[in-house]
Amino acid sequence: MKTKPLLLLVFSFFLFVSCSQFEAVYKINNLLKNNTKTNIVGDLSQEANSYLISLLGKEISEPKYELFLTSKKTKKKLVISTGSVATKYRTTININYNVYDKVLKCRVYSSEITTSNDFDSRSEGYSFGSDAGEKNSELNNLRGNIDSFLSEMSRYINDLSCIDEG
Repeated sequence: MKTKPLLLLVFSFFLFVSCSQFEAVYKINNLLKNNTKTNIVGDLSQEANSYLISLLGKEISEPKYELFLTSKKTKKKLVISTGSVATKYRTTININYNVYDKVLKCRVYSSEITTSNDFDSRSEGYSFGSDAGEKNSELNNLRGNIDSFLSEMSRYINDLSCIDEG
């Protein structure tokens, strides 16, 4: 008779622990959604463009805003094992964001966001799984950087004003 409440408690505990890594899904509530033309240059530009389109929607014929994004990726060896093989890397992604209002004809937002993550290569020599894991880690880093930008932009509902002319 006492086993049912105990099993329910244990099951609830495991459910709570297993769901602890879920992140809340946020809704983009900003001025850029479906109203922005993007210009992306630099490292991982195709990946950044795809991710931004999935979040901001497709460009309309005459958008109010224009987003200029310049990205740079650097990779640094952190741990070098015997035989001069790097086993741990740090990937840093630095992105400059500039938002221009095409109606006011000025820059309304500017930011530089740097994110980094470490990747532990578990194999010595070439490994497709290790390379795919490293690429996935880079993409997560890039998405985190863009998410930080959009989170910052979501603070602006109606009050973007010129920070410089031209």
